[in-house]
Amino acid sequence: MKRIVVTGMGVVSPLGCNVEHVWSRLLSGQSGIIELPQAIVDGIAAKVAGVVPDYSPQNPEGFDPNRATEPKEQRKMDRFILLLWKRRSRRWNKRTGDQGVMMSGFERPQ
Repeated sequence: MKRIVVTGMGVVSPLGCNVEHVWSRLLSGQSGIIELPQAIVDGIAAKVAGVVPDYSPQNPEGFDPNRATEPKEQRKMDRFILLLWKRRSRRWNKRTGDQGVMMSGFERPQ
């Protein structure tokens, strides 16, 4: 049996962008599914969707593209790339890099 080491967790979902916040919303039975504005759903059958919320002072657990990457880089990316980049940056800490994996003794396959 191979061992694994979990060095961190991250989430970007319709329930929020913080593991603890999303977990508490799940436990309380809340849903990230919302009714979409008529302007978006006009002419299509779908009327609801799970949309990753934007950051605001009222919603600090929402998605803030400035936490994902610099504004200069944001202009080059679509929103779905920024969401992926946010998820990736939570998992891969730029300051420590592979340190957590290296400390575990795990060797990456070449």
